Amino acid sequence: MDLSIALSLIAIFLSIVSVIISNRSLKSQITICKYAALVAQAQRNETNLFTYTKLFNLYNIDINELERKGLTPEELLYIWSDLRQGEIFHSIDGYFNKRDVLSEYRVNFLKNQKVQIAFNDFIYGQLMGKTKYTNILKEYIDSLSKK
Repeated sequence: MDLSIALSLIAIFLSIVSVIISNRSLKSQITICKYAALVAQAQRNETNLFTYTKLFNLYNIDINELERKGLTPEELLYIWSDLRQGEIFHSIDGYFNKRDVLSEYRVNFLKNQKVQIAFNDFIYGQLMGKTKYTNILKEYIDSLSKK
């Protein structure tokens, strides 16, 4: 085989590989852009809840019940926001494991009684879905009550 033919075949192969890599990169960029837009909108919605606490009714959360549990709307929003930030952080690479999710910061946060009440009674399965991330949090909180 002639050297020029071999080089041409290598160039064609590398071009095909380049197209495949570029396509995957483009799909990743689109996913990241969608996710960023959704997160930005979710943050605007959460800000509206700070201003218009009656909107909690849309999540089937009664403000009176919240207060009976010893929580203010602001506390619930802060706890929810903090946990959502953790979920966003870990979902960027799609990798959820207990060691990473239950960082020293997160463990300290979850040990707080108000955080546990907010998570169990208003966040888990209500403000946040039952996901790998929230299931890890739920398992940890449940383990605290067994001690």
